Amino acid sequence: MIILGAVMMGSLGACLRFYISQLTIWNHVKSFPYATLVINVTGSALLGVLWSLYEHQLISELAWQWIGVGFFGAFTTFSTFSYELVQLVERKRWTAAAAYMLATVILGTAFAAIGIAIIGYFC
Repeated sequence: MIILGAVMMGSLGACLRFYISQLTIWNHVKSFPYATLVINVTGSALLGVLWSLYEHQLISELAWQWIGVGFFGAFTTFSTFSYELVQLVERKRWTAAAAYMLATVILGTAFAAIGIAIIGYFC
């Protein structure tokens, strides 16, 4: 049951990521992967909220597995981040590569912490 739900939710997360990246004008700016950055940072924040809800026992383990592992695991994407970072390096776009790497790691971590803190504040 957990695996099936995670697979179904993962499919939705991947589809939403694709849809958002196709809609955003940032996806068409080839000099910097804005769409993936925004998706990963947003997903990190929402995953932080979800984790905190689970940690405070406000959602079930099943909801955590389906939404956290399934949906947000597929919505956010380390593989695309890695690929786009390599592309920037191969094009010798050193500043953009460094900015992308730092922004993804720092903002993703910070927004996950903010998501956790928001729920922690109210619980």
